[in-house]
Amino acid sequence: MKILLDECLPLDFRHSFPNHEAHTTQWVGLKSKKNGELLLAAEMAGYDVLLTVRSGHTPPTAIRQ
Repeated sequence: MKILLDECLPLDFRHSFPNHEAHTTQWVGLKSKKNGELLLAAEMAGYDVLLTVRSGHTPPTAIRQ
């Protein structure tokens, strides 16, 4: 499974998924992209999961399959 970690998460958090391909937005060149733009870029790059920490009450959005 390909996992993309948003820049709001610690860089070392990627090591929490040893059986998966986990990258940070910084590593793949997507740092500073926001909301829908980041979700679309993650989907286009073949990621299965986008992990982020969001404040507020906006419901999460899943990557389409």
